[in-house]
Amino acid sequence: MDPRKILVLGIGNAQADLLKWCKEQELEVHACSYTNMGRGMHDADHFALIDIKDTGKIRQYVNDHKIDFIYSIGSDIAMPTIARVAEDSDLFSFINFNTANICQNKVRLREALGADFKYNIPFRRAAEVAGFSDWNIYPAIIKPVDSQGQRGIYEVESFEAVQSHFDKSSSFSSNGEVIIEKYLSGDEISINAYVFDNEVKFFYVSDRISYSEYPGGIIKEHLYPSKYAHLEKDLKVLVAETIHKLDIGNGPVYFQICIVNEVPYIIEVAPRFDGCHMWRLIKMTKGIDLLEIAMTHLLTGKINPSSFLTSEGDTNSRYRLKFLAQPPQSRVKYSTGQSASGQLYTEHYYEEGDVVPEMNGYIEKTGYCIDRIEP
Repeated sequence: MDPRKILVLGIGNAQADLLKWCKEQELEVHACSYTNMGRGMHDADHFALIDIKDTGKIRQYVNDHKIDFIYSIGSDIAMPTIARVAEDSDLFSFINFNTANICQNKVRLREALGADFKYNIPFRRAAEVAGFSDWNIYPAIIKPVDSQGQRGIYEVESFEAVQSHFDKSSSFSSNGEVIIEKYLSGDEISINAYVFDNEVKFFYVSDRISYSEYPGGIIKEHLYPSKYAHLEKDLKVLVAETIHKLDIGNGPVYFQICIVNEVPYIIEVAPRFDGCHMWRLIKMTKGIDLLEIAMTHLLTGKINPSSFLTSEGDTNSRYRLKFLAQPPQSRVKYSTGQSASGQLYTEHYYEEGDVVPEMNGYIEKTGYCIDRIEP
């Protein structure tokens, strides 16, 4: 019997986990990207140079090669393509195109959540800087409406600052639109959840630590357990109400949340895996393999309820997923101290001496490690 075929959109660091899993399961692995430069390339049996936003060409590839499954992790821009092609080609998808389209666009997400939704924040969209001339909520954040990876995000204190950064932010948006939002001053957390048949089956809260010296909330590390674990009841309500509003009935869901005076506000919702390899931290701390669960769900349409049974280990320790990072265009150099006591896992994205590619333009991930922080 011929192996089942999966098409993975993207071959970068976020997709490397997925591509490796598919290869290990002896699927016939197809991949595509706008570039052939990516760490996941060596786990693809077949590769096509196709922009993952090009729905027509992706659909044609699926039909020509009789692809059975299409998926991606850690990528907002892949989700609408996956949902649309799956619908058109009668393939299983966790979410529909409308949901993917909403979550991939920051304005549509805010509008779908609704102005009266208590976890939402004030916002406005504009294609020209003049559209923000009478915005009076400062400090604020401006962002391209549909970019990813913290590109084009700036904290602004006045309309003059908006004018200064608007063109750069707009350049990262596919249609030139920019969103401005009320700036939230507080700690950030991440929520990784899993939904099956409209019910939240898994819920995991971690503290999200970003670089204070760079704009845009660039991720530095995740810590578990979260110091906001006491808000679990409210956070579960937030997740349940949000997935209902957005019609997320199946699959992984990632939330980025800001806590202000013990009240959670939504920064981002994504019906996908995060791009931070959090599934590995979850597996190490809870004994639950979300990647395995999601892919079994995708390939069979089912999940085993026992997959969510936890085997949580040392509850007195704190665990950290920390990114290794360097400035763009520098030469990769890994510290010799990465084998310190308490370290559980390390993964490098590049070889020593490689040039660090530019993504956000400030500080770029070169790998990550997971360690245990003793109490």
